[in-house]
Amino acid sequence: MVFTDKNQIGEVIKYYRKKSGLTQAELAEKIGLSEKHVSKIERGQNIIKLDTFLKMAEILNFTLEDFGLQKTSTDSPNKSEKINSLISMINKCSEKEYTLIHDLVAAVIKNSNKL
Repeated sequence: MVFTDKNQIGEVIKYYRKKSGLTQAELAEKIGLSEKHVSKIERGQNIIKLDTFLKMAEILNFTLEDFGLQKTSTDSPNKSEKINSLISMINKCSEKEYTLIHDLVAAVIKNSNKL
C-alpha cells in the first residue's frame, strides 16, 4: 500500500524519528527547520517538501519502501523523465498548490483502484 495521506506520511516519519532516539527539536536542528514545523509534518498538518523529505530519509534511515513505494527494474527511461519532470514542477509549488496536487493524486489513485 502506498502512503499518499499526509497523516500516514507523518506517522512513518514520527516512528523513525523515535526509533532513532531523536526529539522533534533535535531533528529540526539537523534539517534546518523549526521544531513547530517538524511537529506539523508529523501530525499531517504540513506537506513535506521533497528536499526536507530527503534530508529526513538520510538522518532517520528510512526509504521509499517504508512508504509503500518500490522502484522496479522495468521502469522505462520515458517514465523516469516524467517522474523527474513532475518532481521538478512540484518543488516549485506553493503550500496551496501542494495541497491541490496531493488531493488530485490521491483521488486519481483511489479511482484507479476501483477499476
